[in-house]
Order: sequence, then C-alpha cells, then structure tokens
Amino acid sequence: MENSIFLAKFWGWYLIIFFFILSFNPKRIKQIFEDLKDEKFLIISSFVAIIVGLLNILFHNIWEPNYKLIITLIGWISLFIGLLLFMFPKQTVSWLEIHAENYMGDGGRPLAQIDALAARFPISVHGVGLSIGGAMPLDRDHLRRLRALCDRINPASFSEHLAWSTHDVGFLNDLLPLPYTRATLGRVADHIDEVQEALGRRMLLENPSTYLAFADTEMDEVAFLEALVARTGCGLLLDVNNVFVSATNQATDPYCYIDAFPLHAVGEIHLGGHDAQEDEHGAPLLIDSHNAAVADPVWALYAHTVARGGARPTLIEWDNDVPDWPVLRAQAGLVAGVLADVA
Repeated sequence: MENSIFLAKFWGWYLIIFFFILSFNPKRIKQIFEDLKDEKFLIISSFVAIIVGLLNILFHNIWEPNYKLIITLIGWISLFIGLLLFMFPKQTVSWLEIHAENYMGDGGRPLAQIDALAARFPISVHGVGLSIGGAMPLDRDHLRRLRALCDRINPASFSEHLAWSTHDVGFLNDLLPLPYTRATLGRVADHIDEVQEALGRRMLLENPSTYLAFADTEMDEVAFLEALVARTGCGLLLDVNNVFVSATNQATDPYCYIDAFPLHAVGEIHLGGHDAQEDEHGAPLLIDSHNAAVADPVWALYAHTVARGGARPTLIEWDNDVPDWPVLRAQAGLVAGVLADVA
C-alpha cells in the first residue's frame, strides 16, 4: 500500500509538472521530437525509460481493478517503450549520396565501405566526370566502370551535371557551362541517350551554377532542360542553391525560374551553401562553394519549390569546411520541417 501511494504521488506530480511546463512552452514538444532524432539522445532516453519502468514494476506489480492498475501499466509501458527505442531506433539518416568517381576502382576499402552502406541505406550515385555537355565523345571506359558500380550497389538513382569538363585529351577539374543552342541540345541529348543505354537505367540531369551567359544562346536554361526531358526521357536533379546563385549572378528572378521549371521531372533536390562576394564592378557575385549553411533566401526558394512541386528526396551538399554532426543534423532537420509542411 505504501508503495502504491508513493508511486501514485510520484507519477501524479510528474505529469502535472510535465504538462505545466509544456503549457508555458508548447514549442518544446516539437523540440523533444527533434531531439529524438539524435541517436545519442535516443539511447540515453531508452535507458532511462527501461530503468524507470523496471523499478516501477519491481516495487509495484499489482493487477487490481483500481488506481493501482494504472501505476502498474505506467511501469510496463515505460519498460516496453524503452526496449523498443533501444532495439529498433529510428535511423537519423534515411539515404546517402556518393560521388561515383570515388568508388570506380577494382577493389579495396572504398568498395568494401560502400557495400556495407548499400546494405543499410538507399544510395544515390552522383557523377562529376562524364562531361555530358562536352564536344568530345563520352569516355567508354568511364561508362563501363560506372555501370559496374551501379550494378554492384543498385542505387536508387544516378545523376550527372549539365556541364563539360573535357577538351581534346585534357580533363579540367571543374564543371563548365555551355551555350544553350539547338546544336548543343542535340549533342547533350545524344550523350544522355548513350549514358542511359550504357547503364540500363534512367539518369537525372542537374542544373548548373553559372557565372556568365553566352552571346549565342538560343533558349533559356529551363527550356533547354525541358527539351532534354522530352527528347531523352531523363529526369532532373534540381539544385535550388544553383538556381539562386545563377539568378543573382545574372540578375534574373529565381522564383520565375522555379515557376517555369518542369517540376514533374524532378527526382531529387540539392541544397547547399555559397560564398557571397562582389565582382570588379561592385555587383554581387555568388560562388557555389558547398562550405557553409544553406542561406535564408535559398530556404525560402526551396519552400516555394516543394509547395509547387511536392516533396522530393533532398540532399544538403557540404563538401568543404564540414562542421560537427549536430550542425549537419540541424540543417537536415530544417529540410524535414519544410517537407512536413507540404506532406
């Protein structure tokens, strides 16, 4: 009887204090669910729930049809919740993206690592070396090794850039822009067809970040991409940061770009940070640097994008000056919040 009264007082006061705090700070409920996405916090919470539930059961396991039954059920529920959280934790990361060229060797540690990851997570393969927009024929050996990688891990998607990086026998370590002409459209479409045929799968093509426009361009970027989708059946990877960077550099409206974009063809979205600089005339110049948090205007443009086109798998690219995991998790949490608003 004394244990029952003690535990009734304990749980009664605990619930009163808990709901009293939440009534003054209801946003704390959302923060609690965000904290549960942190694996370390989840493990600690599960251990606490197991200990509290087990102590409750050891000192009070009375199954009488009165208030004592409620106390007993609280103990068992706490124990089971703790065990479930510990044995079946929700994954903080739901999918991964890799650069294809980092895993196109014949063996070794990189392939062993990606095999282990592919067994646990869906993988998106993102290429940077095909030179889809180049004037030269595609590298058949590169395609062969890329096919071997895709066959090995069966990725959820494969993507490449609307750019070029090869000239003659040279390879340039950059993703360079190309003029949007009918001749370029035909060449890029042929290359996309060749890639999709070689890989036996549909590819996604990413819009580039640009810092100049060509005088002989015959159509805008959205029309060019839309024509490629129609001619080849490829999908698109929409990089929202690239849209904002290019629009700022060329004094165009990024929202008009998104409104005209064929969002039905988008299979994945990228976000990322950029460097804000000035050109020699004092005009704003943004560099797609992937070394900082996503800027507020890019978040706003992203929210506008998913509001129009619906939720898509979204990756934040952070390749340089990579911060500690809590910072990255917080950025991923912002993506989840935007996607939740349109679910």
